[in-house]
Amino acid sequence: MPFPAYSTFLSFPGGEPAADWPVGVFSRGSTQPTLLFSDSVATTPLANPVMTDGEGRLFFYAAPGDYMVPLAGEWFWVPLDSSVTEVVWSNLWTHEQETPSSVWTINHHFGVSPSVEILIDGESVESVVTHPSLSQTVITHGSDITGIAYLRR
Repeated sequence: MPFPAYSTFLSFPGGEPAADWPVGVFSRGSTQPTLLFSDSVATTPLANPVMTDGEGRLFFYAAPGDYMVPLAGEWFWVPLDSSVTEVVWSNLWTHEQETPSSVWTINHHFGVSPSVEILIDGESVESVVTHPSLSQTVITHGSDITGIAYLRR
């Protein structure tokens, strides 16, 4: 299911729009940048910080959550864009590890320790899976590898 769209207009304290300005996006209460996408199916990642447009509008797709952005010493809440009426993705997080690594750190939005399925070259494999927090899963392999991990709530 697709990710929801988030959108808000940002202005500096004097009222001037924060046009073409880089802003970091964080889950409420977190200091880790959030995974952002330019499309609802989460295939095209956005850099975080992300740039506002020429009118100061911040727009991105992300997993359902409560997002905040800092600007000029203040924090702003980023609401859902009500014009996007797609069903919100909520039960599956797909992590594609494109750079070979023996440790895959996956930040997800579940708020619970998910079940994990790991595929290497299309084959299911067993690896050491830990959950340092309810929003992070770490997969440890015996060597540097690439593959896909499916996390399910």
